[in-house]
Amino acid sequence: MNMISIRLHAAAILILLSAGPLSASEEGNLRPMAPVRDHYVESKKIILAEGATRIDLGVSFIIAGSDSVTLDGLPLRRETDYRINILKGSLILVRSPAGGEVLEVRWKRYPFSFAPVFASRFPGERPPYQVTMPDLITAEPESEAAANPYRLRLSGNKTVGFSMGSGKDLGIDQSLKVTMLGKLAIDLEVRAYLTDDNLPVQPQGNTEELKQLDKVAVQIRSRHTETNFGDFMSGQKWSDFTSFERELRGASVKVNAWNQELFAGGGITKGRFQRSQFFGIEGVQGPYELLDARRFNGVILLPGTEAVFVDGRRMQRGAENHYVIDYGRGTITFTERVTITTDSEIVVEFQSGEDGYGRTTLTGGWTLPLAGGKAALRGFYFRESDDPDDPVSGVMTDDEKDILAGAGDDQGAAIAPGITPVEDASDAYILVPADTLPEHFEFVEEGGAFAVDFYDAGRGEGDYVTDGFTRRGEVKYLYVGPGGGDYLVGKPLSLPERKEVISLGFDAARGSLFFSGEGNLSIFDANVLSGIDNDDNNGGALKLSGGVKDQVVGSSRLSLLAEYSSLEERFRAPDKARDPYFYRNWNLDDVPLAGTEKISGLNFVGAGETFWKIGGRYDRLERTGGPGARKAEASLALGDKVDRGLEAAGYDSKNDLGRDRRYLHADGAFGFWKFLPRAVFDTERYRSFNTDAPDTGRFYYQNIFSLA
Repeated sequence: MNMISIRLHAAAILILLSAGPLSASEEGNLRPMAPVRDHYVESKKIILAEGATRIDLGVSFIIAGSDSVTLDGLPLRRETDYRINILKGSLILVRSPAGGEVLEVRWKRYPFSFAPVFASRFPGERPPYQVTMPDLITAEPESEAAANPYRLRLSGNKTVGFSMGSGKDLGIDQSLKVTMLGKLAIDLEVRAYLTDDNLPVQPQGNTEELKQLDKVAVQIRSRHTETNFGDFMSGQKWSDFTSFERELRGASVKVNAWNQELFAGGGITKGRFQRSQFFGIEGVQGPYELLDARRFNGVILLPGTEAVFVDGRRMQRGAENHYVIDYGRGTITFTERVTITTDSEIVVEFQSGEDGYGRTTLTGGWTLPLAGGKAALRGFYFRESDDPDDPVSGVMTDDEKDILAGAGDDQGAAIAPGITPVEDASDAYILVPADTLPEHFEFVEEGGAFAVDFYDAGRGEGDYVTDGFTRRGEVKYLYVGPGGGDYLVGKPLSLPERKEVISLGFDAARGSLFFSGEGNLSIFDANVLSGIDNDDNNGGALKLSGGVKDQVVGSSRLSLLAEYSSLEERFRAPDKARDPYFYRNWNLDDVPLAGTEKISGLNFVGAGETFWKIGGRYDRLERTGGPGARKAEASLALGDKVDRGLEAAGYDSKNDLGRDRRYLHADGAFGFWKFLPRAVFDTERYRSFNTDAPDTGRFYYQNIFSLA
């Protein structure tokens, strides 16, 4: 049954209530009724981080025109130095702060306790009262249902909402959700989903579960195959260097038959993989920017694609968990359940929306068993390519293609003039001839002769600064002289990329002996429109491992593993060649790979039948174009740590930059009678005293102990 939910934006309530409430007198005449309290007066001081141009005030329903902002005591001008969203309580600075400035904001707001968008009941929620529905459909007899098990079940709902507000006409928002499930044959299942939402919002990253907008997905499964059409998440970990995950709109098929596995798929790519890695600020839970706040290209984080780590631990999304994320603004804020300090090492992996060209992804793989299943040969292919004839914004001209052809792999050389002549245009620019100042462009509201593009050249590297907003809400620019600003005239052109990865692997095992090896080749062209700088397109990665696994020795088991891997600087993985925090334990997380990296190591594990387990590992890292490192690990387990036992693991690492790190984690319990006390202990020490290292003199030592 269709369900209609009437949703009103609270902006409409502001219009009605701002006129003042009315009441009926004894004579029946209407007279104004003085409110008990019609607004709150509030203020907030914020110490700005470098580049933090978007500030969330944490309030809603600010009274228009009541706001005032000062920066280090100097007043800022509304619509010139900043803009404010009075409904959501967010503020945007035009100029990027250097960091450390004190921003003070004062405002008045209506004393409403409800959210900016509300409803008596959202679709999918259980009504607060008992609802009795008439028996419109008679249940099918059980015997008839059993005789016809192959059927499709179709369900869905349609939602229509109305919205209105100041400066906004009445609008109608709609959403449609349809689900189809069922069996077509004995081993043939169908699952289909359709969601169509025209709501002008992104899913909010303040809950653990996200609702998908505008999604069409069909999945057909049988005994040996699985086929997907439409929107689906594609991901593989085919080898140690080729793991990836993508949101695609296309098709994929997976076949498992005759002990073989085959998969192939492809489609239009919705986003690009990115990794943001940074240290926290003492006492600041956020927001931390994952995307450049000064971007004006509309790029957002794709909802639900993020993976957040703090000090190596995976965080969980949600206001009741560890963090909330604003996908539109590209910011993350940590809750009080996570303490952020200057030593907090934060890594966020995510996919961002496209800002360059339409991109397609193709994947394929095959596993072939050999020697009766004792060995296997596996192959993998990945291709991701931009289409230069399908730019996301606008149309690429022949002149712009010529610029890209001559730029090679240098993004700084791919700059178009960005100047388009227009006639008597509004909110455009005029060219001021050289006089006391060099020739430059000046913004005018009427009578403009040029539409001009500007780009961020870096702090102090430009001739222009931002100067508020135009009447259309676009950023305008002011000439301040050479080196006096951050922006230059020009239109940066995105380089169309193409990446191909080929992987071959071999696995074999006999008894307790095993061997595994893989070789990976990447072909990465940073600019498919140019034949310049193509001599560094190819890169490789190799990994070999082998040893003895679970070899019985008396009443215990023994495992011995030897590993070797090499990774070239020019190798380009589909997403990432190394996992988050891989280089942290080597104390090389801020040292980019140069040349070829080789890691060799030996791992030992011994275990009794039930009571004990002990392990040790030693690895050595060498780089042809950078510092090396050594790392030793040890682990011990006695009994069952859940009831009565102990587990401990730690490592000691040093590198050629004079950095060393020691870490120990212990977790144990000692149950007796009806009591089960449990203790957890973590300790870590880091030192860096090499004068050539960028963090020389850094030292910290921390202990964490908990008892439950």
